[in-house]
Amino acid sequence: MLNLKTTTTDTLIKFLDKKFNYTYGWKSTVFSKKDLEIIAYNLIELLNQRDEVRFYNKPVISNELLEIYIKIVVDIYEGFAELKTAQTV
Repeated sequence: MLNLKTTTTDTLIKFLDKKFNYTYGWKSTVFSKKDLEIIAYNLIELLNQRDEVRFYNKPVISNELLEIYIKIVVDIYEGFAELKTAQTV
């Protein structure tokens, strides 16, 4: 469970570093520190835009939902998913 009221960008960076940059206790480098900072910032921004947080003041995110949002942010960051932009007329 992730609480958006108590989670800082630094704690999220440490969590993402353990998730992506360690394999069975061995240090590997999948994402640089700068990459993790960008991913953490975008993840927090995306999670704060959820209706449950904005309108119902429920800042707690389940682990399953957190994994989905992490996958979305990483896929967009790595370019595996492209978002369509609004076209101006």
